[in-house]
Amino acid sequence: MTVCRLAERRKNVDLVLHALSELKDRYRFTYTLVGDGATRESLQRLTNELGLGGVVRIAGRVSQEELVQQLVSADLFILTSSTLPSSHEGFGIAYLEANAAGAPVLAARLAARSRPWKKASAACSSTSPPCRRSGRDRALLVRPGAFRCRALP
Repeated sequence: MTVCRLAERRKNVDLVLHALSELKDRYRFTYTLVGDGATRESLQRLTNELGLGGVVRIAGRVSQEELVQQLVSADLFILTSSTLPSSHEGFGIAYLEANAAGAPVLAARLAARSRPWKKASAACSSTSPPCRRSGRDRALLVRPGAFRCRALP
């Protein structure tokens, strides 16, 4: 699941869709995209072009109650925004909301998104079972509630 304004390419929803297209024949999953904006139509076209119509649902804007329900039932929250000189995530409250709802969070390890988890990440070592670090820490997976993390290549 992803929740974001569909107005900026730096949210990288298209990259998530491309990644999901690589997984669709090997794994069963559904992916819900909550949000609206100028890129919604192009993301819908891309979904269809990649053959993801049966597994991807672009829900658009939803009520706060439905959003909470979606987050509570999500197996994974994905938002891999990149940073640009003119635009970046200020704090990234969506990551904290998803984690508070019980969803593990997958994010790019850039800018503000890594700050809330910095101490948790520093506590991870290569020998601690729930945490694996690599020399190429590019993504951060935070499990809900425990503030445990695993660096993903």
